[in-house]
Amino acid sequence: MGALGVLATFLLMVYVPEEQRNVFEVRFVYLRRILSDKWLLLLSLELFRIGSDSILITSFMVFYLEQSLKLGPAVAVGIGSLAPLCAVFASPLFGILYDKTKNARISLFSSGSAL
Repeated sequence: MGALGVLATFLLMVYVPEEQRNVFEVRFVYLRRILSDKWLLLLSLELFRIGSDSILITSFMVFYLEQSLKLGPAVAVGIGSLAPLCAVFASPLFGILYDKTKNARISLFSSGSAL
């Protein structure tokens, strides 16, 4: 758990009123049902694959641009920073696509194939 996770946990403990903390309870039966759902597990693995692929690609992109293509560090970092920016600009577009289709499979397939 990173520093932001610890900070978020602390802020939730401080700012969430006591009466609302008691409303939420985790039952083992529900947790087991969620964790044993085959389709949810497959979706989680696929989303993990997509996320790890993009992290690996963007992590080594700057190194590749500097070492193999002999670009300067400033240019390589500039090109490497375009990948997260593309994701930021593509997110609203795929959100609009989901709002129009109301089909999660089409939205996930089109966003995954666009990546």
